Amino acid sequence: MGEITTLWTGVLQFLLVFVFGILYTLAGRDDTHWFYKKWIRRWLAPIILIATSYLMRNGLTVSIDMVCYGVALAFLIIGLSKGYGATGFWIKVQKRFICALIICGAYVTLGFVSGNWSLVVLNSIIAISSSVILGVFNPLPASKEEFLIAISYALLIPYI
Repeated sequence: MGEITTLWTGVLQFLLVFVFGILYTLAGRDDTHWFYKKWIRRWLAPIILIATSYLMRNGLTVSIDMVCYGVALAFLIIGLSKGYGATGFWIKVQKRFICALIICGAYVTLGFVSGNWSLVVLNSIIAISSSVILGVFNPLPASKEEFLIAISYALLIPYI
C-alpha cells in the first residue's frame, strides 16, 4: 500500500472512531426520538465499528478472521450493555473497571488476528483508566464524559 493510501486509510479509521463516539453519546440522551434509544449505543455502534474495521482490513474476503471479529463484537456488546451506575465510590470503581475489562476482551481477540500486542496493551490501559477516572470522579458534564469514554474504548480498534 502506498503512503497516500495508508494516510487516507488512517484518516477513515479515525473518523470511524469519531462516529462510534457520537453514536455512543447520543444514544440514551432522550427517549422522545428513535435515534436516542440505548440499542444504538449497545448494538448499532459496535456493529458499525467492528464491521467497518473488518472491511478495512480484509475487504470483502471471507476468512477465519471473521470469527475473531465476531467474538470482539460480542465483547463490545456485552461491555457496552453492562450497567455502570452506582452511589458508593468503590462500587462505581468496580463497575467501571469491569465494563472496561470486558471491552478489553475485544482488543485481545483482535490482537490474535493482527499480532499488534503493543496496541492491545495501550488501548486497554487507556480504556480502563479513562473509564474509571472519568466515570467515577465526573470532572466534566455527562455528555462530554461519555464521548471521551467511548472514544477511549474504540480508539485503537481499527488499527489493531
